[in-house]
Amino acid sequence: MNSNNLTGRLDAVTQRSPEASAIHVRGASVPYAHLQQLVERLVRHLNFYGVERGDTIAMVTGSSWLTTLTLYAGAKLGAVIYPVNPKMPENSHNVLFQQAGVDFIIHHENDDPLFLDGPEVLQIQPLRPQRPSGRDNSDIALIMATSGSGGVPKGVMLNNQALFAAARSANVRLDFDAADCWLNCLPLYHIGGASIVYRVAMAGAAMLLQQGFDAEQLWRDLHSYSVTHLSLVPSMLIKLLGVANGRPPQQLRVVLIGGAALDAQSARRALDAGWPLWLTYGMSETASQLATGCLSEMAFPENSRD
Repeated sequence: MNSNNLTGRLDAVTQRSPEASAIHVRGASVPYAHLQQLVERLVRHLNFYGVERGDTIAMVTGSSWLTTLTLYAGAKLGAVIYPVNPKMPENSHNVLFQQAGVDFIIHHENDDPLFLDGPEVLQIQPLRPQRPSGRDNSDIALIMATSGSGGVPKGVMLNNQALFAAARSANVRLDFDAADCWLNCLPLYHIGGASIVYRVAMAGAAMLLQQGFDAEQLWRDLHSYSVTHLSLVPSMLIKLLGVANGRPPQQLRVVLIGGAALDAQSARRALDAGWPLWLTYGMSETASQLATGCLSEMAFPENSRD
């Protein structure tokens, strides 16, 4: 069993704690044993369409749930998963897919959470292009498109070693373990959202998966679930502060802020209201976090931990 890929971690946690919650999605709680069954069902789907080890599967979907399942299934098959922003123009998709030598495309608009009863449910478009010369996909698990801030977006290739090294370091830095729950409202076609899947798998913890960001729903979910960790971009934090009625729940230990700079006024407002802010800088190339610090410790050195 390879514990340094998603299905290896899934198998290990399922064997140890089959009834532990793996994912909370759309009001349903999915134990690790059930997640394993759903992943195996999706693997049979992909086999039906001819997906083989080393193939690259592009995902044109806004469904974080389907993307999560496909990340696990891709690890089981040894396939490369390439989630892209479904709102990106089609010609931009085509450029990225040609660069990566994409073999299959999954187009999916629905977010029906617990599905996959037969091969007809999920339509997969085979491409079978000529792969770029010299490309060996055997060591690649995930391709993420960059934001394009430095020009045209490009696909960044990440292997399991990089993904799980980043996950392991993040979990240590942010004190995230099996008893915790990470609320993920970030899109999984960006590394900030996708990396949470790997951190949760590494820890054997739970993930509360939201389909997009809704400040009011997020505020309610922080109180309905035992959320300990939360990832936001600054604009999300500002909207959350606007709907928050009182201080955040006591069990919330980390609010990870990245993707852009957080202005000083909003940071002070959040700290004064008791939000445990951690600022992070990262890149797709580093599988998310590169540098992370606790803002309350920076602002109030007396609160620093030894």
